[in-house]
Amino acid sequence: MKNKTRGIIILLIVFAVISTVLFVIPFAFNSAFWISYAFTVIAFAAQIIIWNIGFKSGESLKSKFLGIPIVHIGTIYLMIQAISCIIFRFSLVQNWISIIVSVLILGVSCILMISSQVARKEVNRVEEKVKAKVDFIRSIQCDVELLSNSETNTETKQELNELAEKIRFSDPMSNEQLKPIEDKIVERIIELKSSSSKTAVIGEIEALLAERNSKAKILK
Repeated sequence: MKNKTRGIIILLIVFAVISTVLFVIPFAFNSAFWISYAFTVIAFAAQIIIWNIGFKSGESLKSKFLGIPIVHIGTIYLMIQAISCIIFRFSLVQNWISIIVSVLILGVSCILMISSQVARKEVNRVEEKVKAKVDFIRSIQCDVELLSNSETNTETKQELNELAEKIRFSDPMSNEQLKPIEDKIVERIIELKSSSSKTAVIGEIEALLAERNSKAKILK
């Protein structure tokens, strides 16, 4: 919140400085300047909205980092619009030129910012998808390690540790086509918790795991 307040204060100071320079210089005002100045005011006000979109509260640091491009584009948009306003302050041109230039600056900037936001959402979507796929291996590894920690039989404990290691070094990426095998692995791990012949079940899990890893390589 403090950073946001500081940002707004800096924005207001820059706006005040530019406005003062534009109005103090003794040069005749024209309609083209007033049109460009109105678009410049919009550009300054838009920065607050752009910052809110780029750096939403409650987001992770990584997500906020992905929001930097849209803020960067917004800053460039403001700079170009301010420069065009200064140019129109000292130019004797028709109103339609000022309107077209300002609308083009605004339009192109909006397209770039929307594209940046779409790319940001796509990156987040892909990362969430990857995370969901990787979570399977982490989950079953954790289950086996917990079983190993509570196992009292030395030989079985060793077998569980070896199984956990095999899971750990398995292909972390999953695939929809691997789901039937992965479901079987989960079922066997659940069965392992209450099985009287854990060695046999561990062997089944290792076989299923080997099959899964072989198919995972083919599906890449």
